[in-house]
Amino acid sequence: MLDTILMNGRVVDGSGNPWFKADVGIKDGKIVAVGDLAGAEAQRTIDVQGLVVSPGFIDPHSHSDWTILKNGGAWSSVQQGVTTEYVGNCGMSQFPVTEKNRKKLHMRMADMFSMDLDEVAIDWSDFAGFRERVEAGGTGVNLACFVGHNTVRSAVMGVEDEGGERAEPTAEELEAMKRWVGQAMEQGAWGLTTGLVYKPGRNAKTEEVIELARVAGEHGGSYMSHIRGYRTLDGAREFFRIAEETSMRSVLSHHTARMLTQQKRLVGPLPEEHLSLFDQARQGGAEIYLDVLPWNGYSSTSMLSILIEAADKFDGQGKRLTLEHFLARLRDPEERKEIEDKARKEKARDTQIRQAVQKTEFEFGDMYIINRSIRFPEYVERSLAEIARMRGTDAITAAVDILLEDEGNTFWGSWRNEGDVKQIISHPAAMVGTDGHVMGADPPLVHVGDAPAVRLYGSFPKVLGTYVREDRLFSLEEGVRKMTSLPAQAIGLSDRGSIRPGMWADICVFDAERIAHMATYFEPRQYCVGIEWVLVNGEVAMEGGQLTGALAGQVLTHAGA
Repeated sequence: MLDTILMNGRVVDGSGNPWFKADVGIKDGKIVAVGDLAGAEAQRTIDVQGLVVSPGFIDPHSHSDWTILKNGGAWSSVQQGVTTEYVGNCGMSQFPVTEKNRKKLHMRMADMFSMDLDEVAIDWSDFAGFRERVEAGGTGVNLACFVGHNTVRSAVMGVEDEGGERAEPTAEELEAMKRWVGQAMEQGAWGLTTGLVYKPGRNAKTEEVIELARVAGEHGGSYMSHIRGYRTLDGAREFFRIAEETSMRSVLSHHTARMLTQQKRLVGPLPEEHLSLFDQARQGGAEIYLDVLPWNGYSSTSMLSILIEAADKFDGQGKRLTLEHFLARLRDPEERKEIEDKARKEKARDTQIRQAVQKTEFEFGDMYIINRSIRFPEYVERSLAEIARMRGTDAITAAVDILLEDEGNTFWGSWRNEGDVKQIISHPAAMVGTDGHVMGADPPLVHVGDAPAVRLYGSFPKVLGTYVREDRLFSLEEGVRKMTSLPAQAIGLSDRGSIRPGMWADICVFDAERIAHMATYFEPRQYCVGIEWVLVNGEVAMEGGQLTGALAGQVLTHAGA
């Protein structure tokens, strides 16, 4: 007897092939039959007449390892059909942990949890320990964990300003980093990621990354990279070089469109320039992929984030500070000057590094595009740099003034050209990602420094509802392939991402005529419509459009471990 049968569905199996009518039989968490199961017996039969039965969606670019220990139910992901996430992206993983980086990682996780430091504990040092913690608490989605270069570098050399700022590790430090990567792979990690604009990885030379990537490659792992910059082609060229010299499956993370900087001004290479180089590298033998965020607006972040970093959000006793605390400090002239001076120093340093690496001039504040404001609706779609000129001041002063005058209700994001997004996401090797993290059932609208981003709630249904049904960029079958078998192929995940016997029963059942995102930049916390059933490892995580709270996910381990 089968556990579950999905009857009368229109199967889009993830391969890109045309849909077909079939029933899907599930037993012990796996798909065991696809076809006419009219005579089969099952403990539960679900009639999905008129609905599409597809593999559960795979998010190849997630940071849910930073929130899964708090939001184990993964509500924001499951409600949009996601059943598996690749985590540890942008060089930022939860392991390895040493005394050199423990404090930094602890603060980051407490910040992501919106908790005091003493409410959050990092009591592991490696992937095995982190995996044990996740499995003990349960997870609503499957996690494929990567080891992050920034975390490895800080574990060995220290965080930035404590050793991590050095460009060259010693021979002993490089060997220690290689051991950490090797250990993570032996424990089941899926590969190495880099975030080459973030501390301290931004200081590393290409040769260091290649050395560490090769260690992951020796275990059959993949490489995923937030490149050094998207305003020129240099970061992409470095990515192609790493992929070619290591012969690894490699993913160019959240490949971006041209950015809107000053009002309505586009900066960056044309998408055809990027994609031409990408295609040349593939034709030359590099197995490379890219993931894309299906939005022109990237995030919703408070003006406060321009002025403070994660460490500033806690007092000397580790208590998390409130927005009201910071507003009160900024109303005091001496406190305000201290905050502004520190922010100017940090932004000047960051700008100098970015200009040196990306070999392009840009003005601080030009990438901060206002996307939400109560008191200043006229600022929406304008950059902070432009607003500062309108106000006759500099970007830091303008950020403080706006923060105080609108009482924290003005938010910014990075904005991109929608036409470019559509062109890039249509590429055959382009996958759909969120660059997000799992949220709880009812998270607050605003945290200290940011708000939930729209991409956390509606990315996958947006592709099927907007790009497939409304814009007809590509077929339903191609849209599903980009969100299932393609990301599985990109890291060698062989038992998920397709509807066929022997695969794990990660399944999304949706109405192709109704599926749509409801999230907006002003109010992102709105669940999608049109998804009726989600199964994770054969267990029902969404039933009739309602989340069940099932914790049926697994921490997946790489076969090369």
